[in-house]
Amino acid sequence: MQTSRERVMAAVNHREPDRVPIDLGGHRSSGIMAIAYNKLKRHLGITTGDIYVYDFVQQLAIIEPEVRERFGVDTIELGRGFALKPEDWQAWVLPDGTPCKIPAAVHPVKVGNAWCVYHEDGTLIAIQTEGCLYLEQTWWPYMDAGDVDFADLEKHFDHMMWAKVGAPPAPIGYDPQGLAELAAGAKALRASTDRAIIGLFGGSLFEGGQQLFRIDNFLAMLAGEKTLAHRFLDRLVEYYLDNLANFCPRSARTLILCFSATTSACRPGRRSRRAATASFSSRVRRSCGVNPRGWRTPGSCCTPAAASIRSCRG
Repeated sequence: MQTSRERVMAAVNHREPDRVPIDLGGHRSSGIMAIAYNKLKRHLGITTGDIYVYDFVQQLAIIEPEVRERFGVDTIELGRGFALKPEDWQAWVLPDGTPCKIPAAVHPVKVGNAWCVYHEDGTLIAIQTEGCLYLEQTWWPYMDAGDVDFADLEKHFDHMMWAKVGAPPAPIGYDPQGLAELAAGAKALRASTDRAIIGLFGGSLFEGGQQLFRIDNFLAMLAGEKTLAHRFLDRLVEYYLDNLANFCPRSARTLILCFSATTSACRPGRRSRRAATASFSSRVRRSCGVNPRGWRTPGSCCTPAAASIRSCRG
């Protein structure tokens, strides 16, 4: 009988495993919202343990060991090796009144009946209005940028909800100290489990455009300003490759590296989508020695998103 890690690696490498691998919470796209997770625990008769919301934007819950065992889950997300101390969390309440814990690095502010998240400079970057079950983006750094060279791309990620409101391993960064912590946490997590560890690097080309420009502006740019679109995507690839060059040496032989290459929510056209993702994949291989493999995972809403996987030996 294969271990969970062997089972997942066999499937990733297009070999038949002893059974179909099961993923619940190994990726945000296979996660479960905290309200639903609390109901699942009650249904299973599990009365112990707090609800930990590791992804505050989507309000996804950490899958506890008892639940993973109950469903034979073969995966675990890299973030489960981090934020292991009580002081890494703070009390909060879900929209249905359920008490929970959220990362201490997240700072929601109650304004009237809404929860708001601000950048340090006072910019409102996200809001959860009354009756809504998740955060909604309110600030798009390039929304009114016009014809720019994107030299300042990196600093604008700091004002973008999906980057600023991070999930563990965040707020660990890619500075030398942060990379050392990342390597140590990944190594310790691997030693503690035989599940396949999935590291969520990010790296989404078209989702990045949606998040930085706003979806309507980005679609219009893809359709009518192709030179600007290519300039942006080229700069975005360089930004991701710089980060990936730091991330890969710390994660090699430890985990499966997953990064979104495209999202069909944008659907810019089959030819241009293929060209962009093919260029990205080839540059990833040249820069970091990563071998992207096709694996389809659920995307936002009901639309599948293509993803790439590095199958690390170990």
